[in-house]
Amino acid sequence: MSIPVISVEVYHSAFDAGFAKVAEIADAVMTGPMAEMERAFRLTNTIEEDWWRSPEITETGERVRKYGGARSTSVGDYMRVWYADGSYEWYVVAGCGFEKVEDDTVVEYEGYTYYRGQVLGRVGERMTFAELRESKAYYDPKIARMESAA
Repeated sequence: MSIPVISVEVYHSAFDAGFAKVAEIADAVMTGPMAEMERAFRLTNTIEEDWWRSPEITETGERVRKYGGARSTSVGDYMRVWYADGSYEWYVVAGCGFEKVEDDTVVEYEGYTYYRGQVLGRVGERMTFAELRESKAYYDPKIARMESAA
């Protein structure tokens, strides 16, 4: 039995200065993470109207609110899939579909190494996801809220 998906967060990083959450799509309507990420990808692409105006977008990120919009989601952007049990998985938008981001993955973008939105340093100062978690340099406010409520 698979754990139901409850929401997908979309993070832009492919062409931007930095890594920022731009949207959250809750109220999952399909089955499985791939279908939900396809839905999130479709909803965060401007086709006939600005994507951030869609009533299916549960929340827009600070960048969208600050600048009044955002570009469409593209290859190199990230999605975090939240499950009903409180767990989550990270994926990167690939040329065709999505690739799961594993603990030993190093994310590089425009000369910097990133981990889930945190700049780790210049490329060459590489860390994996697992190493960063051990270094206690990573902080995720949504996880902190969940842990403090338990």
